[in-house]
Amino acid sequence: MKPSVARLIDGIVATLRDDVIPHVGDPYARGQVIGVIDLLNNYGARLDWDAVQAASSLTAKRRALAEARALADGATAAEVSDCTAVAGSALIAAAREADREISDQLAAWMATGKAEAGIARLRRHMHDELREEMKMTKRPMFAEIAKGG
Repeated sequence: MKPSVARLIDGIVATLRDDVIPHVGDPYARGQVIGVIDLLNNYGARLDWDAVQAASSLTAKRRALAEARALADGATAAEVSDCTAVAGSALIAAAREADREISDQLAAWMATGKAEAGIARLRRHMHDELREEMKMTKRPMFAEIAKGG
């Protein structure tokens, strides 16, 4: 699950204040860093995660949990309806709750040593979720950084 936008912005601002500004000697460059901090402080409150992506993720979590429980019980999985993209924050909270349910269910099944099919289904879901996250992660530009621009 993704951290909140506010937490990301706070982390970036703290890094700029604590790790960047003390090492910048040029007054103009320091002013530019302070300008970025100001921009982030004013811009961060206006951002929210993509609600469509969050709804898709929540649907996948709920479907995986329903299928895993059905596999563990030897039954047919109940139909899970698609989540609608209403408000990003509500979807994020629901996805966090679904993650907790998945973790609790995995822990319970692993403690008893039963429901291997259910465990396998939830593991496959987590793998798929990580693969989707990696698709959205941009490749680092180490060569450009090393050259200085």
